[in-house]
Amino acid sequence: MIQRDYILRWAQELAKVLAILLGKDPGPGIIILEESYDELLQFNSKELDALEPAQWMDFLLLKRQFNEGQLDFLAHLLARDADYRYMQQDAEKCRLKAKQALAIFDHLDISQATFSLDRQQIMDRMTRILNDSALF
Repeated sequence: MIQRDYILRWAQELAKVLAILLGKDPGPGIIILEESYDELLQFNSKELDALEPAQWMDFLLLKRQFNEGQLDFLAHLLARDADYRYMQQDAEKCRLKAKQALAIFDHLDISQATFSLDRQQIMDRMTRILNDSALF
């Protein structure tokens, strides 16, 4: 029950952040996302950016010791970050954030063994972004 309450709290925090971000221009939206990484997760996304993709999950699980709720929250923030970078035509950062979000969502799909329609829709959007030849 405690774990479920914790995940519910993270979901509520994510909903608040996403509500703030809806309708924002990409520039201010990215600033709000960076503040959210720091304030809600005590996390600097540049730490993850500096690592090779094969190291991302070990870093998040072992070094940062994020639980599933935190990982889900982070993946949603990264996906929104990729969306904003896509709107700004920032191909390099967009691809990086989309790949990071997909890596975390893939891990959650395996570890939770439950299907999430919301997660699948975001993963599909990230895949479409990565396959968009007009951006790259």
